[in-house]
Amino acid sequence: MNPQFNLQRIGRFIYRDLVLLKGSITTAASVIAVLFFIGSLFDLRGDLRFSAEEFVGMLRPVYIIAGILFTFAILREAHYKKGNHFYFSLPISPLERILAIWCASSLLFTVVFTLFGMAVGQVAIAVASFFSSVDFHLVHPFTDSYWSLIKFYTLIQPAFLLGAISFRKNRIGKTLFLVILTVTAVFLFNVILCFLFSDGSFDLFESDPFTTQAFAQASDEYSSLGSFLFGFVLGPLMLLACYYKLIEKEV
Repeated sequence: MNPQFNLQRIGRFIYRDLVLLKGSITTAASVIAVLFFIGSLFDLRGDLRFSAEEFVGMLRPVYIIAGILFTFAILREAHYKKGNHFYFSLPISPLERILAIWCASSLLFTVVFTLFGMAVGQVAIAVASFFSSVDFHLVHPFTDSYWSLIKFYTLIQPAFLLGAISFRKNRIGKTLFLVILTVTAVFLFNVILCFLFSDGSFDLFESDPFTTQAFAQASDEYSSLGSFLFGFVLGPLMLLACYYKLIEKEV
């Protein structure tokens, strides 16, 4: 194998994974298309418009769930007892492999899923305009809410990618359990900060504790640090951990 970094190998590896998963992708796309079509028709009721916010609201849960499932599916072959030897003997370096997996499950998935959702929504608008008083209009999803959704998925996806690589059995369940533990730890850490900033007077069980001055002060003091750690450290660290986990499995 040529150790030199090669973009063509990455492209071929992505194509290989997509071909192997074409049956599952076709089935999932059919189900999502039906859900998007029905959801688009419901959103057209009342104001007879399919707004960008309505599109993002419909896209959000399906996009995140489908992305996580696709992340686990694309690494399914790596955990086969008999087939994983062939998988890890393919002529591609660990760096190229992890980049191919991440590009397919994050960048490529996001672009294709967005265009697919827009196309289905546009078909729903065309059908509704033909049979009702809905005026034909274009779907424009690229709002602040859309980019916030993409940012959120891009940040959390490496954690699920690491779980998809690390665990062999019950991969989704184990990964979700660790994510829940992490979220709980962060929540408890914020509660401790609120308690400290309020000199011990913070009460978690007040009617509206998250509007207290202590919570606001804790957010102001640590929000920038938290954003940096989560956005610029945790994400790359998860990808780096995925890289070394793949090297470990190849050995």
